Amino acid sequence: GAAEGAAEGAAEGAAADQSPTGTGASSSPTGSSIGPGAATAATAVFIALVVGVETSFGAFLVSYCLGVGGEVGEKEADLATTAFWTTFTLGRFAAAGLVARVRPAATLLGHCVCVCVALAVVLAGGGSRVSVWFGSVLFGAGMSSVFAAAVAHLHELLGPGGMSGGAGGWISAGASSGTLVMLATSQALGTPDAVMATLLGLSVCAIGTMAAVWT
Repeated sequence: GAAEGAAEGAAEGAAADQSPTGTGASSSPTGSSIGPGAATAATAVFIALVVGVETSFGAFLVSYCLGVGGEVGEKEADLATTAFWTTFTLGRFAAAGLVARVRPAATLLGHCVCVCVALAVVLAGGGSRVSVWFGSVLFGAGMSSVFAAAVAHLHELLGPGGMSGGAGGWISAGASSGTLVMLATSQALGTPDAVMATLLGLSVCAIGTMAAVWT
């Protein structure tokens, strides 16, 4: 009768929700091939890498310039480092408006590419004045929005509920772990070129980490 038809309809609806193509809890809220826990972990690793690269560049740019014996002396290298941090700081103010207008994933990818290009320019320039200054400013601009865009991207992926306290804890742990990345990078100081090469390699690894979330 009508009651049996209603019961059958409800059962079919529940089965559809539980199927891979249904809209039930089995579908990933991240909209990617990995679940929310893996997306959070990948973002935390990404942030650890980029924070480590960021602090290492600021800490070791002078040592790099002196080590390669290029056109930039110690005082000018200090000024280039200041230019990096100034651009980085101003870029963070601009990032607030950018993230509000552009999807976080696009912002993240664009800025990561800028970071890699900047490091490649510094590395290829061998201490030339143009490469150090151009690379420092571009690196600061590229790195300025990475942290905010990564957090906004994760918040978007996790769905209506957004980030939980546990996810925030993972992000904080990732940011704090950036110091360990800087300490690991310091082991490359014996060969000046190896510093920038290491930072470039870590930046590429960071993009690869986020690629797992984007796919």
